[in-house]
Amino acid sequence: MSGSSRAVLITGCSSGIGRVAADTLRERGYRTFATARRAEDVERLAADGHESLRLDLTDARSIDAALDEVLGRTSGRLYGLFNNGGFGQPGAVEDLGVEVLRAQFETNVFGWHAVARRVLPVSSPARSRAASGPTPSRHSSATSTWNRARITRCGRDHEAGP
Repeated sequence: MSGSSRAVLITGCSSGIGRVAADTLRERGYRTFATARRAEDVERLAADGHESLRLDLTDARSIDAALDEVLGRTSGRLYGLFNNGGFGQPGAVEDLGVEVLRAQFETNVFGWHAVARRVLPVSSPARSRAASGPTPSRHSSATSTWNRARITRCGRDHEAGP
């Protein structure tokens, strides 16, 4: 297969599940575009052999720049998206201020949505894959994670067709 036919964009690769996913997919022969928010994480990923780019889910220009670069390298096509970037906000909903939750939704829902909107139109419905990261449960992150799962589900429904 060509490099673009198995190219996967992964958000949130600085550590944890995103990093493991990038390493595992690369080992299995996929072309991985491992993204992270901080420059030092991008450099570390590149030093470890990944095609790595800066992508900050709260910054539309960062999302557009990263997607423009990835799509430029893959002739405008992607096989898959693993939308993993985001953060958990520990604490009960009643203990958290609106601004804290707003920041979390900006990253975990609206950032994911912006990436999915760019990727789904260039993914082959018959072969592409979309996945979302982990689902925390007993804290306020569950609300934004539920929305992330719905975005991913909408992408799957799009891939399945009418």
